[in-house]
This record gives sequence, structure tokens and C-alpha cells, in this order.
Amino acid sequence: MSLREPPLVDRVCDQVRQMYEGGVSFMKIGNKLGIPTGMAAAAYQRYYVSRGLPVPPRRGVHQRQAG
Repeated sequence: MSLREPPLVDRVCDQVRQMYEGGVSFMKIGNKLGIPTGMAAAAYQRYYVSRGLPVPPRRGVHQRQAG
């Protein structure tokens, strides 16, 4: 029986969360880890979702209000 390595997004999610919450942008995180910016953002979300936690709002992203 061979075990697969977890997907890259799962392997980097803790690192991405620490860096992002430390003030580093997803673009810089992606450059540092050698991954696309979108994957860095997905990894941040994946960290919380995989643990059953609510995903905090991202910096600089404004929520639309119904109205």
C-alpha cells in the first residue's frame, strides 16, 4: 500500500496562515514559497475550513452589503 503525499495546498496552509497573519501579502507569500498567488489565498482559507473554523475576513477585501 502506498500513501500519497497531501496536496501542496494542504502542505503549505499553516505556513501561509502564519505569514499572512504576520502582515505578508499573498503575492509575497507566493513568491517566497514558489506557488501562485491564488494558491496562497486558497491555502489560507483551507487552513480554517479543514479545521472547521470560520475563515476570518481578508485584509483589504470589502464585503458587499445587500441593499
